[in-house]
Amino acid sequence: MSSVDITVYYSKTVLLSLKGKSFKDCCEIVFSSDLFGEQQPLKIVFNGTNKVLYADRNLFNDFLNESLSMFDLIQATECEELYRNKTEVITEDGFHIEPGYLWKLKGQCVYMIDDDNFIESHLDLKAFEVAC
Repeated sequence: MSSVDITVYYSKTVLLSLKGKSFKDCCEIVFSSDLFGEQQPLKIVFNGTNKVLYADRNLFNDFLNESLSMFDLIQATECEELYRNKTEVITEDGFHIEPGYLWKLKGQCVYMIDDDNFIESHLDLKAFEVAC
């Protein structure tokens, strides 16, 4: 397997850089190791391409358990950036979203990261800020 150069973002000020290991080895360090496994990363960035993956623990664990392929993992988690809403967001459907939720950017829309609801909104930089 080829080696990767990634940066894992836990917050705006807490990062972990990994290089010279396979992608799977990096994922094991981030999601399963004694050192980092209890921490919740927000995103993983491939430094050579700037590809961003939302660090969905369940999907990455499925990948590590070989029930999800790397291709499917990337398809499910790739985004352009992660944002948090800093003000209340009212969607076109009339949903009121309190500040602080995490959203994935794809194109000009942001999608709230929520297992129970599919909520999207247009990216408004007055209402959203980069999460990390």
